[in-house]
Parts: sequence; C-alpha cells; structure tokens
Amino acid sequence: MDATKKSKYYYFSIILLCLLIIQTILVYFFPKNPIDVYANLWLHTKGIIGQLMIIITHIANPVVAIIITISIVLAFHVDRLNRYLVFTKLFGAIFLAISLKYIFHRARPDNQIIIDHGFSYPSIHTVTAVVLSLTFYKLFKAKTTHQSYIFFLCVAWIILVMVSRISLGNHYLTDTSGALLLTGFWISLCNYIIATKHIT
Repeated sequence: MDATKKSKYYYFSIILLCLLIIQTILVYFFPKNPIDVYANLWLHTKGIIGQLMIIITHIANPVVAIIITISIVLAFHVDRLNRYLVFTKLFGAIFLAISLKYIFHRARPDNQIIIDHGFSYPSIHTVTAVVLSLTFYKLFKAKTTHQSYIFFLCVAWIILVMVSRISLGNHYLTDTSGALLLTGFWISLCNYIIATKHIT
C-alpha cells in the first residue's frame, strides 16, 4: 500500500477521533440537547412509513448484520489476512460501541415505538450497518463496472438504518452520528496499521 493511502488513513482517523471526542463530550454534558430532541420528534413516525422503518431496523439487527458479514466474507473466499481484518473491524467496532454505552449510560428516548433496552449512545445497529456496507462495497466493486451504484446502495442503507433508529424512538441523532464517527475512526485506524506494516 503506497504512502499516500497510509497518510490518508492516518489523517482521516485523527480527524474522526477528534470529532468523536467533541461529540461525545457534548452528549455527556447535554444528553437531551435541542438538536437531538428536535430530530427525534421530526423523524418520529407511525403508519406505513413506521412499519417500513420497523422492517429496516429488524433487518439491520446487529446479530443479523454479523451473520451476513461473515457469510459474505466466506462466500467470496476472502484470504485469511483480509478475513481477519474484516472481523477485527466488525467486532472491534462493536466492542468500542458497547464500552461507550456502559461508560456514559445515556438513556434512550422516551417515545420508543418498539421497546429497546440498554443504553443509547452509540447505536450498534449503525456500527454493524457501516461495517457490513463497507465490506459489501469492497468485495463487489471489483466484480462490477457499476461501482457508483454499489456505493450509492451502501450509503443509502447506512442512512436508512440511522433514520429508522431515530424515527422509531430507539436512538437520538447523535447516537447514530456517534456510531458513524466511531466506526469510521476504527476502520481507518485498522487500515493505517495494516498500511504501516506493509501487509496488504
């Protein structure tokens, strides 16, 4: 891996970590800030759209996402090194997210449509959606000339999962954005470490 990519991963991980720290501090001191409360009320939905959000959030269940990610890696006969790298990104990000949950103890919103227990910050649904989408994109982009469509689908899925968690009242906006920053930081850090060791 060339020095340009190595440098890109380094600075990207630093930037994401700084943003994550800033947002986490704000969430700690202002757990029910106006932006989160407004986004939660504005996106809160029932009816047909609400049912669609329920379907999306069930499909995006972390256990399901883990199974799909592992299945994709095995189905594509990914080599041992990259297989371990995907699993490190997946389970490492989940571990960090769970750790933050128990460190900050942020309560979930009061208007949950489907009851979800445990702490709110950050969203593990979003964490696993990001890792799954990036894994899917990396494996499929080399097998198609329509890379932009694959990229769009992956980004759209991440956004849909984030919106579903907010609209169902299971998370605040900053729970999902925090998960996005956390996962982006961890994946960038993993890529930087691999680049530094010249393994890929």
